[in-house]
Amino acid sequence: MVKIVALLQASLLASDLARARAFYEGVLGLQPGTDRPAMGFDGV
Repeated sequence: MVKIVALLQASLLASDLARARAFYEGVLGLQPGTDRPAMGFDGV
């Protein structure tokens, strides 16, 4: 079995950014990074 020790970067595209943030921040307790590069779509 492989043990995951860190997640360095991930991109997930969601059709409803507000609901996605509510889940990832409110339910999972994740915090948005401050170093997100400019991209061609809204995101955090």
